[in-house]
Amino acid sequence: MLNKLSQEDKFLISFSGINIKEVDFDLIKPNLDWDYILTNAYRNGIIPTLFNNISNFDNKEVIPVHVVSKLKNSYYANLKNNIKLIHEFKFVADVLKKENIDIILLKGIYLSSLVYKNIALRQIGDIDILLKENQIFTARKILLDSGYQEVGIPYTKWMLRNSDKIWRHIPELIKDDIVLDIHSHLLHNNPLTKEFTDLVWKTSLENTVEHQKVLTLNPELDILYLSYHLGSHLEMNQFQLRTYQDIAEIVRLYNKKINWDELINRAFYFKLNQIVGHVFYIINAYMNVSIPEHVLRRFNTGSQSKYNNSFITLLTCTDNPNNLQQISSFNKIRRKMKTISNIKGFSNKLHYIRGYLFPSIEYMSLYYNTTNRLKIFMYYFLRLLRLK
Repeated sequence: MLNKLSQEDKFLISFSGINIKEVDFDLIKPNLDWDYILTNAYRNGIIPTLFNNISNFDNKEVIPVHVVSKLKNSYYANLKNNIKLIHEFKFVADVLKKENIDIILLKGIYLSSLVYKNIALRQIGDIDILLKENQIFTARKILLDSGYQEVGIPYTKWMLRNSDKIWRHIPELIKDDIVLDIHSHLLHNNPLTKEFTDLVWKTSLENTVEHQKVLTLNPELDILYLSYHLGSHLEMNQFQLRTYQDIAEIVRLYNKKINWDELINRAFYFKLNQIVGHVFYIINAYMNVSIPEHVLRRFNTGSQSKYNNSFITLLTCTDNPNNLQQISSFNKIRRKMKTISNIKGFSNKLHYIRGYLFPSIEYMSLYYNTTNRLKIFMYYFLRLLRLK
């Protein structure tokens, strides 16, 4: 499969991992397009691992000085940001623990500490936690009283009261440029979301992240959740190589402990078999991740040429071309329709549609940064024209 890729893309894939033994240093050539590599490394969220792997290369003089300098600066900027996020997470965990509110740590911080084994090696955008549904608004009030603010407000007050049921998380909270996402359910727009989330709580594991005791997903459910999350971004043509690498590193770390038959059964039961099959195909074919043969056969990865082509297209697409934007717009509409179909009760569906088409004046004022009522009403018409 790699023969379809440029030397630069092969380089990006090889240097995106954390295992130095898996890195192909022979791919480093003086004639590589280093500007392309830098641009796509940023876009794919793999600057930290790229710099870390290059640091272990003996013959660094073949790499332009400005490239190494930019990678180094980004690496340490990421480390600084991650330290700040982890410190804030500990604060959040302690504040909620005092009120007997359990949390499950998701994605970034958990992955950087427990999977990548080095908090500098993975970019973390925000803090993601899962709370129990009956505690989510209590936690929201505690955090608002602790210095957090809501990034924005939902379209209407009804949407605020029901935000965890519509989007599976409440509106983002922010403090000192740190964004906190509080989820009440996982697998948004999946009819089995509640059952999956209940299973996550039932099978969660106790771990220690940077000296903080936390709950995390077990490896099988984590692979399913991260595959689902990757798939939801692919639907919007929001591609990052890092998301594949996350799952690749989990499989490498827990390969002998993973209950593959259980993973297969749950992937099919929760209707995640297509995206999981796609992920396994990609990390097996491109990242040298060992997936048992019977697992690959069960997911029918031998017929994944369509996904293979889409992976190559998105990997090599520095800018978002017009045809991908059109697909993305179609998928946005489809996801919006799926959200509506999952809202229970006809009157609730109407509440959502009305709120989406005609948000509250408070929302419009905040979104368009104006208090002028005439301008706000004009923006209502503009919004309808631009709505996709």
